[in-house]
Amino acid sequence: FLFFFYRNQTMSVQANKNLLSKINESLVRVLNFFAIWALAGMMFLTFIDVLLRYIFNNPIQGKEELIAFLMAIVIPFSIVFCAQQVAHVRVDFILEGFPKIVQKILHVFSNLLMLVLFIPITWQSFIFVMDEMESKLTSPVLYIPVYPFIAVVAVAFLVLTLVLIERLMRSLSEIVS
Repeated sequence: FLFFFYRNQTMSVQANKNLLSKINESLVRVLNFFAIWALAGMMFLTFIDVLLRYIFNNPIQGKEELIAFLMAIVIPFSIVFCAQQVAHVRVDFILEGFPKIVQKILHVFSNLLMLVLFIPITWQSFIFVMDEMESKLTSPVLYIPVYPFIAVVAVAFLVLTLVLIERLMRSLSEIVS
């Protein structure tokens, strides 16, 4: 069903992007915005900690926890951005020797394989969020609840799954057309 929806969207709106692409671009743009600000926060926090440590000999308590929580935002959101931009490292020189149709089939297979991998990861991530919310686990120094940051990772996996669905539909439509 999604394939035909994707194909009809691309066929009916040749110049514009389909609905799934627009949704993914919007979601990735929002995640990228938060990743940028979280990274800026990490840099600012480290800078202030170094200043306080050397000038007043009084570092920020719990800085390591805060940076770890900010990394829980930066890394998964950046992975989603990288996947949406298709900017990850690939070894294409092996595929270049194959005919175009074989390359397209291999792209479909690899996208399908990634999707099969990330659907259960996404599902289990949300289950893990619920478990951690019930356990009321907090960080040791600042007592910040951990589950919101696990939820951030789960949301990133959900958006990544949507991006992978879009890529699979695009690679399937390339074979059909």
